[in-house]
Amino acid sequence: MKLFKEIAFFLTIGLFLGSAVFSVAQAQPTVPTLTGVTAASSCAIQLDWNQPDSADSFDFDVNVDGSGFTGSWSDIPRTGYPLEPLPSDSQTFSGSGGFIYTFTELLPNYSVEYKIRSCPTIGDCNDGSAPEGPALLPSLNTSPDPPTNLQSIGWSGDYSNPVTLTWTPSAEPLFSGFRISRSEYSAGSWGVFNAVGTFSLEDFVTYNREWDDITVGLDTAYQYQIQTYQTDALCFPSDKPDNSTEQSNSRIGFSSPSVILTIPKRPPNLRILNAQSGNLEFQFGWDDVDNETEYQFQLSENTDFSTLEIDSTHPAGDVDTDYITFITEEQTFYYRVRACNDDGAGNVGCSAFAPDPVGQFMTGLGAPSNLSARIVFASSTQGTADVYLEWDDGKSYDRTILVYRRIFGAVSWSSEIAELTPENCPFSSAPPRKYLDEDVGLGEEYEYKVSFNVLDSDPCGSYSSTGESAPSNFTSVNLDLLYILKGVAWAAQTGPEGVGWIKFNSASEGGSTPSSILYSVQIDKDGLVTGNAWAGEYGWLSFHPEDLVGCESGTCEARFSSDINQFSGWAKFLAPESFTGSSWDGWVHLSSSTDVIASLLTPASSFASLFNMKWPLHTLEIPLLSSLINIAAAYTPSLVDYGVEMGACVGKECPLSGVAWGSEIVGWIGFNEPLPGGTTCVNCTVRAELINEPPTITNVEIIDSDTWCALNPVYEVKWRYSDPDEDMMASAEIRLKNKNTGAVDMVVPFTPSSVTYTEYGEGDLFSHFVNNPLGFDSVEGTYSLDSKISSSTEYEVIVAVSDGFDVTASLPSATFTTPSHYGPYIQDSSITWDPDEPPEGQDVLFDATSTAMVNDRSGLGIKDYMWKFYVANPSEITTTGSSTQVRILSGTVTTTIAITDNLDDEFSFCRVDQSYRFSDEGSIATKRRVFRER
Repeated sequence: MKLFKEIAFFLTIGLFLGSAVFSVAQAQPTVPTLTGVTAASSCAIQLDWNQPDSADSFDFDVNVDGSGFTGSWSDIPRTGYPLEPLPSDSQTFSGSGGFIYTFTELLPNYSVEYKIRSCPTIGDCNDGSAPEGPALLPSLNTSPDPPTNLQSIGWSGDYSNPVTLTWTPSAEPLFSGFRISRSEYSAGSWGVFNAVGTFSLEDFVTYNREWDDITVGLDTAYQYQIQTYQTDALCFPSDKPDNSTEQSNSRIGFSSPSVILTIPKRPPNLRILNAQSGNLEFQFGWDDVDNETEYQFQLSENTDFSTLEIDSTHPAGDVDTDYITFITEEQTFYYRVRACNDDGAGNVGCSAFAPDPVGQFMTGLGAPSNLSARIVFASSTQGTADVYLEWDDGKSYDRTILVYRRIFGAVSWSSEIAELTPENCPFSSAPPRKYLDEDVGLGEEYEYKVSFNVLDSDPCGSYSSTGESAPSNFTSVNLDLLYILKGVAWAAQTGPEGVGWIKFNSASEGGSTPSSILYSVQIDKDGLVTGNAWAGEYGWLSFHPEDLVGCESGTCEARFSSDINQFSGWAKFLAPESFTGSSWDGWVHLSSSTDVIASLLTPASSFASLFNMKWPLHTLEIPLLSSLINIAAAYTPSLVDYGVEMGACVGKECPLSGVAWGSEIVGWIGFNEPLPGGTTCVNCTVRAELINEPPTITNVEIIDSDTWCALNPVYEVKWRYSDPDEDMMASAEIRLKNKNTGAVDMVVPFTPSSVTYTEYGEGDLFSHFVNNPLGFDSVEGTYSLDSKISSSTEYEVIVAVSDGFDVTASLPSATFTTPSHYGPYIQDSSITWDPDEPPEGQDVLFDATSTAMVNDRSGLGIKDYMWKFYVANPSEITTTGSSTQVRILSGTVTTTIAITDNLDDEFSFCRVDQSYRFSDEGSIATKRRVFRER
């Protein structure tokens, strides 16, 4: 154990005071008797002992804080200090009686234990010693209490980096001041506490109970303890380090130390982790430190943080903030963070704020918000839909808007589909922005986003930030539709002007004029019904989920179940408030339930702004004969079961039937069926038009021609056809696409009657032959070099099919490569001979010179001809000529002729075999074509 400075002091005290040396040696005295060890004050201990016989001096040894006796004896001084023999007043140690010595200037809070021995002369001491006395802690008779609520209140004062401490002093007993000790954190552990200052009670009051430690660094963790001191007769406070060899010349009494106050180091690397929404949403983060229990993050408009926009605490280990949303664009803010340690008992220590100087940033341009999308019109014939987008600019409405669309789930966005510029500047009172995305292909679910785009020379204002902002929220719309509703329903009750029809599509119906504003009601493949119908006097009847919030009961969305072919949920008229004096809330129930229809007031959707809601009445009237219509009396819906359902489809059209309930104002709404009470509307029918599912093509392959030594080499193309609607293939075509040029060099159309059809596994297997790929003219007997597919070229095969409604083309998958060139060809019956009917033994001239006989498709000429004869003489002749003469030896002769063109490669050769039987009636030739394998 490290020796404390008291030991050194005790061991040297005799040298400091001096000692009496006697020249006359005496007999060894007896062992003294230690009678008492008591605390004289907070920094002094009194020893009492008896010596039965005379002694000239005494030595002592000490054990400090249990470290053990040193074995080095030191003199107890005879003079100059309060050494008082009892009962006499003699300053010598002669005689018998009790003795007292007070050890002073001891440091507090260290226990000490003593033993003494007697000496006849100085330096000649008895080997025996008095038994050691009890270990004793120097203290006042009434020690002060330690301070409480020790805290660090931050960095303040006129110094560069002080730690400011404050604490609550003890109330009793009276005290004189405080001593502050500090420990530093290094290499993962704490050092010893050293005194770093004292603070008198007078100064404590004068300086508002705050003490600054100006000897600290910004990036070091510290621990502090405070002791209360009370002056004693011979004591005053010392701020010497506890391990210093310097001693004060007086004494002080200290309390026990306060609890330890821990101050973490300041958090490093405070930074902006993320910024989004056009730099109007920020997330901050910093690096973790040791010894903290929480972090304090602050954000302000001012560098002095006199006002705080954010003042948040974060538990230990939580080193980032939530996203902080700002309202003001292009404004500068300042931010900082510090680490704190709270022991839960009112002692809180906090580091300096970081960084220094504080961080700052400027907010950017905001992003549009509240983006929504809905289908306003869908067309099965066009295979497209119009999607209405609506959003809120949030601020000045004076910036260019970029609109984006992608297939839902795609990784990236394509380039913007629209760039919308302000109509005027400023646009401060504009309604939410809107855009109609027209002619979007059906069959997919799409996702949209919008963003600002500010140019350097923006016509509507000057901005520090330029370029594109962060995007709005993403919103999706499902164009994978199953049905589009068409036709007219009829409401039994009529409005003020007698309009009872409800039209589900803007297309012409029953001879009506198509609407100039496109609208429709549709059902997607998930069964969700969306869109708007038009009811003349009643305005828009909405099926959009956004307009159906707050329905009376059950699921508010309008839905269709393909399992039971029935509709459920609600629809709503958007402008019931136009019917003054009524309690009508606009709701329409699509199926009966046990609930009682009640009035529910829900604000009309802002979607009505798209169409302005100020149409002239009767602009969409259908020519219905009033004599055919009997208006039924209103029935209470609880008395009947009702609903709307879909019947069996005929082709692509599926009739709707049944009724819906539209309250006492609208009454029953009939869908092609007598209304309650027996009334009918002859021309009022609603139907669902099934969206055609295009066919699919898979497994396309091509089988190459087995020989090019043919008049018309052929390819066979195979594929599999399937159709989700089980529609048969109505037509198809094969396209041969040149991979080098990208052009389609050949198209072969056909209908199912001209193809081979086979039921096979998943989908139907089809095949078709591609004839005459070389453009042979059968009339002229020649080949058109312009129309043939190119030689030595790679082609892709594309098959396009139609189910009678949609055409689907396969992706280029099957490929083939044409020959390096197109070789010669010999027509089967083109060889002539002379004489025409030769007898046996006759010389016969065979000739192949006719253009119709030999076709040089390379255009480079024939290199040679080779003739072979059987039952003739000679039997084989090779010649470069196109004719030769042989003598026949029989009435039947077999002839082979092979020709080679001048390119002389694997495609340059063609051969034909013919058998000739000569008779009086002439000759009959039997042919057999032979070709060289490639």
